Amino acid sequence: MAGSGYRTLPTSPHDEDLNVNWMLEDLEEAAATVEAILATTALRRVAPRDHITIRLSDSSPFRENLSSTARALPIRQLSHLLGLDEHRPFQWRLEHKLMQALILDRFCPTEVPVTFGLGRYAAGFPKQQLRAALQRDFAQSGFYLKPAMGDSSGERAVIDETHIIIQKAEEGHLALGAPTCIVEEAWVAQERLPIRREYRVHTIEDRVIFNLTYNRYGKGDIPRERDAPNAYVQSVLYRLPDAIVGGSLLGWDIARLDDRFVIVEVNFCGFHPVHRRGYQCSGYYQDYEWGASMIARLLHFLEVSDGIRIDVEADDQENPEWWFYNKLSKWMPILREKRT
Repeated sequence: MAGSGYRTLPTSPHDEDLNVNWMLEDLEEAAATVEAILATTALRRVAPRDHITIRLSDSSPFRENLSSTARALPIRQLSHLLGLDEHRPFQWRLEHKLMQALILDRFCPTEVPVTFGLGRYAAGFPKQQLRAALQRDFAQSGFYLKPAMGDSSGERAVIDETHIIIQKAEEGHLALGAPTCIVEEAWVAQERLPIRREYRVHTIEDRVIFNLTYNRYGKGDIPRERDAPNAYVQSVLYRLPDAIVGGSLLGWDIARLDDRFVIVEVNFCGFHPVHRRGYQCSGYYQDYEWGASMIARLLHFLEVSDGIRIDVEADDQENPEWWFYNKLSKWMPILREKRT
């Protein structure tokens, strides 16, 4: 079966009945996107500031087109004050899981599981044959189906909805569409991985935020487990071009297999143009109970690594987000004291 980036074309006995033109078209479209990314001049890391103050009283303009919860406001303010670009990744539609997989595969071959769009794949045969075709093409690994654009999967009670998706598609209750390009794909099929553990790793530009890595589907701190997934993501960042890395604030979903790590997907912080249009950031920063602590870790990381001072002022008690900014402001001295 074709890989992420379609490194090989299908060679199974039923190939004579399978129209593979969509694979070639995807390759050409992805190659053009890669060229656009490489042609974009960008700094790999914005110049650090001496002092940044995140004030609640200045947050009102950042509420406009905010798709995440209001607890994302400090992150959006920080991004603006640092000069991070909340639009750049989305001009190439990197939030779309198929486009993302194809582009990542170009820069980091074999680090993304086999991924392709379900719509054009299924257009070559009756929908009632979809399950059999996928079982045949993923005979060795099995397959996993998911939306091409979505979020908060870690917070849902049911994570794997493959059986529901395929049943609805075969019964005609789920339209796979007639996509003519990568970003028109509504659903993707992905190789099912023998995952031992999955992590969320957070990065800012070309650096991993070392103490913001967590078990994706568990709770609690994991300081003894962080080194390996962090080192893996850092190695991926080294291979990505400046235009993707520079100005970025990312949440990486990384799977640990028996002998290696792979990238499940990357969550881009910024202004998403289509799905839940507006500004979005990692749900970890927005967690009701621990979000302020998570943001404080990011701010403290910048203080230590860049030698800057970042203050948070909860200076508007009438604002409904006062409690969150106040909580964040109280976390900062706690983290500074721990370091001393």
